[in-house]
Amino acid sequence: MDWNLEIDRQAESRRIIRIPPGFEYMATKNQDPISPQQRRIQGTEQKQQVVLSSENHFQHTNNKVASGTCGVNYMEIDEIDLPDLNNQLAVVEYVKELYAFYKEQQHLCRPTYYMNRQPELNNDIRATAIAWLVKMHYNLRLWPETLYLAVHIIDRYLYLEVTPRSHFQVVVICSLLIASKYEENKALKVNDLLQLTGYRYTKEVVICMEKMILNRLEWFLTVPTTYMFLVRFIKAAKADKELENMIYFYGELGLVEYKMILYVPCKVAAAAVYAARCTLGKSPLWTDTLQRHTSYSESEIQDCAQILVEAHMAAPSSIHKLSVVYTKYKLKEYGGVALYPPAATHSCYLKGTEQKLQVVLPSQNQVHIIEREVKFREIRDSRARAESRVIRIPPGFESMAAKNQVPTSPQQRRIQGTEQKQQVILPSQNKVHQTNNKVASGTCGVNYMEIDEIDLPDLNNQLAVVEYVKELYAFYKEQQHLCRPTYYMNRQPELNKDIRATAIAWLVKMHYGLRLWPETLYLAVHIIDRYLCLAVTPRSNLQLVVICSLLIASKYEENKALKVNDLLQLTGYRYTKEVVICMEKMILNRLEWYLTVPTTYMFLVRFIKAAKADKELENMIYFYGELGLVEYKMILFVPCMVAAAAVYAARCTLGKYPLWTDTLQRHTSYSESEIQKCAQILAEAHLVAPSSVHKLRVVYSKYELKEYGGVALYPPAAVLIEGALFEVQAQGVWRFRQYHIAILAMLKENGYERCNLNRQDIGHPH
Repeated sequence: MDWNLEIDRQAESRRIIRIPPGFEYMATKNQDPISPQQRRIQGTEQKQQVVLSSENHFQHTNNKVASGTCGVNYMEIDEIDLPDLNNQLAVVEYVKELYAFYKEQQHLCRPTYYMNRQPELNNDIRATAIAWLVKMHYNLRLWPETLYLAVHIIDRYLYLEVTPRSHFQVVVICSLLIASKYEENKALKVNDLLQLTGYRYTKEVVICMEKMILNRLEWFLTVPTTYMFLVRFIKAAKADKELENMIYFYGELGLVEYKMILYVPCKVAAAAVYAARCTLGKSPLWTDTLQRHTSYSESEIQDCAQILVEAHMAAPSSIHKLSVVYTKYKLKEYGGVALYPPAATHSCYLKGTEQKLQVVLPSQNQVHIIEREVKFREIRDSRARAESRVIRIPPGFESMAAKNQVPTSPQQRRIQGTEQKQQVILPSQNKVHQTNNKVASGTCGVNYMEIDEIDLPDLNNQLAVVEYVKELYAFYKEQQHLCRPTYYMNRQPELNKDIRATAIAWLVKMHYGLRLWPETLYLAVHIIDRYLCLAVTPRSNLQLVVICSLLIASKYEENKALKVNDLLQLTGYRYTKEVVICMEKMILNRLEWYLTVPTTYMFLVRFIKAAKADKELENMIYFYGELGLVEYKMILFVPCMVAAAAVYAARCTLGKYPLWTDTLQRHTSYSESEIQKCAQILAEAHLVAPSSVHKLRVVYSKYELKEYGGVALYPPAAVLIEGALFEVQAQGVWRFRQYHIAILAMLKENGYERCNLNRQDIGHPH
């Protein structure tokens, strides 16, 4: 496909495109103002954008690429990443920028001290709960990422919501459930967690609490945890297996220790590395490499490290909450690192004075041990006196879903996008009251959540999350307005609708050839439009933007992401690997690494279920969905409306009656009249798609295959294109008005795929 790329003669002979003038400014200069949607995600109206690479650096890079002397190290890859140079998952080309982004984002949604707002909880109760969580996490053999995220969820929820002590264990197991769904390849099942608690709770109670936590956290789980930084700093420390285990030991001690909530995850990770090196006597205790990667000097982390070392000292006590972590890391599996005596002497600066860490003898802790033992016995006795193995929901449980007793934090409000944004309460108060009564009486069944009839076939499918799929899509409908690209061609001097259509059509063709997931295609188009909405792009760089968007989308959606070499091969090696990586970084930086967005495909999947579609109707809906990707006009509509219009156009085309049902209206939130304009654009796109020179021809050719039931060969819905203005391109552009009913009859009579339109057929003036 002809991209009309500006290739000079010398570069053309080598099949290498030089970076055009102005390319370097795309990384460092914001030629277009950031949209309000972007500013809301940034968290402030005037937040300064993080510039990942300097202008001089990119100019230097461009010179090297143009001269052909650019090697793998042109990105100045750090020495600690060189062993992972061939590991695509390590993303060594922009791992520094990734961690710079993590350090910036760690301040958002970070919980602070909250015990003063929890009348029934305290530090010891929290420590007991986290210690139990660590034990369960180890028994279930989950990923460490899951543990750290679960603790983060617990602390964020307790920071935002007053929680009775009787509900605390439910919060813990639900947080573990949510984290496992986010991090694990195979998520935990509710029954697994119920078994761990001795069936103290019912499945309905767990699901109800899970929904409440997700609602209170606004479904925002993409946060940097301490573990993310630990992995990086372990590489910077050049740690052997023993040091690595010791660092993870201190990291998990930090999860149990409530004082650590004072510090950001990056500092906790740095302190864990420092404490581990002190304990094992690694010299020097702190290196220049560690200081560069952590951004902390030795003196800045010593107060945090001292808390971890003190936790290590207290951990061997059999009744101490930290003993669970101690017991885990004294196993041979972890090299028995917990058995090392904690660092007894190293300088630490507290309150401006130099002190020495001293080993705390048991006799000094005797009073504290007795107090903890009394509390432990009280907890044990209260459990023994429980009337039954099932805990009824106490009065006040319903308030956790419908009332916000604790004001939303500034961090939460920034993520919401407005200081006074009203929170969406997903379950109504009456509904929760009704649920509580059913649970208390023991008459609550699986259908207490009023699962929709379209979800009943998936009742046993955990991935379908039928218990809160309605709330999930309510959240999608709210979030689709953020980061949605708008008309941008007036800000692109070298681009137009036809050029964009050509690019997206080529992308559809490559996507099909690579057999990628449909989610990848829709996300890639979203990335392209968002980037073009924010950055002025020369025409010669558009194909580069397209392949990089596909690369990013594949890394986000696919089980096995594309490799850069795969994409270079598709372009006939017009670009070098370095140029692709450079552009990939620019796109991610411009989009602020924010890729968790609802696309049209997410809604298509739901609405296909609501339409009770057979395979033919399903293929037709996806056909219209992909036509909408190529058609620039569709950028005017939100993804939910585009998906609804695709379903409506497909039903009209196949003659499914009624064309619009009450079920579809309830799930899409649109009436038939509201989506007709959008559906008409899709039908017009279907009408012109067979033209051999039209950009939509690629989608048409794909869906006329037997693999997709040949649905593209159906004539477009007459009800949608009567009297419409449309275009047919054949060595020029002809515009026709008021398309005749007779022509539609001809299409049906002769077969749409064989129908040739010409001036004589339609009486077009010469």
